[in-house]
Amino acid sequence: MVALSSELREQMGDGAFNSAIARAFGVTHTADEEPDDAPDTPRYANRMSDFADMVHAPPPPKDWLVDEYLVRGRHMVLSGAAGKSKTQFALQLALQATQPRPSECAHGLLEVPKQLVVAIVDAEMGRDQYIERVWDMGLNELFIPDQLRYIDASGLDLVDPNDSAYLMEALDGVDLVIMDSLKALSPGATENDNDVMAIYTRTITNMSRKLDAGIITIHHWGKDGERYRGASTIMDQCDAMVAFVPNKARDDQEDDGYRKLIASGRHLKMRYAREPQRRWFAKQDSGLLLPAPDGPPAGAEAEGKWDDAILANLPFEGTKSALAAKCGAAINNKAWCLAYDRVAKKAEKAHVKSKLFGDEPSIGAPDAEPDG
Repeated sequence: MVALSSELREQMGDGAFNSAIARAFGVTHTADEEPDDAPDTPRYANRMSDFADMVHAPPPPKDWLVDEYLVRGRHMVLSGAAGKSKTQFALQLALQATQPRPSECAHGLLEVPKQLVVAIVDAEMGRDQYIERVWDMGLNELFIPDQLRYIDASGLDLVDPNDSAYLMEALDGVDLVIMDSLKALSPGATENDNDVMAIYTRTITNMSRKLDAGIITIHHWGKDGERYRGASTIMDQCDAMVAFVPNKARDDQEDDGYRKLIASGRHLKMRYAREPQRRWFAKQDSGLLLPAPDGPPAGAEAEGKWDDAILANLPFEGTKSALAAKCGAAINNKAWCLAYDRVAKKAEKAHVKSKLFGDEPSIGAPDAEPDG
């Protein structure tokens, strides 16, 4: 057996640690123990098949819980940066899926073919924050069927035998489970440890099989903003990895409120179906997300457009307003001002700001309203 995290072993104790490994990977005994099951017990029934007979009949149709994204009995990880609406997305999807006619739901996000029983397993935000989010968006005024359950999972650990047994019993009969979040449900685990995170992720994947339910696990992105956080086995041991991210993801870009759900590309996967096309959503002032099939408005500023225009006119002696005019922008153009700040910041770090911009240029028209 591959050597596992000594830190987690020390925290859990040898017995509990070995049991966690066993449950995650379907092993009932360790090398120094006698197996409980003889070869003729039900545990070993129906494991061997003739391959030709097995593939002779066509595969059974997929039971789609969320069209193009989630099938019954599969585990999908929904990754994204902190504070960028991924939990909001999952909450709205849960509310939509419990409606009598989900496809006609006013706040619907994706195609949900039929009404589902849904459970939110929350170890991340707590009851109060979920209540606040629902009320802030006015979703409390909508009909919320009794098919939506909330489970306070704060302090629970997926590989703890008692916690795992409790969740399996509580989730019996549920069609769709939202796990919030992978980190909160694996307390004490080192996210960069491949062996440890394989146990936790595989545990959730196995739960989806045993419950015959679709599971969406919320997980954070790393500081680089390019991929999910932590070990590569997180992606290996789930069935699908998708990302819900802002249209403009860099820290020096203003958030335009648009979000995209992507399932293809580096660090993403869809094991049981073709990768769906990118989906766009627009975040409202209340925080509510609405589908935006066309994405950001046509004619929106292309990333880097004004950066290139400013750089092309450097060095420059004069006011900020004069530089904006030379670039072909109004001084109150928000996109141009952001580009100016980016270029000036880089020049300051390189100690060449005075050479490129001369004396500190005046702001010009400080009370003008940005034109977007």
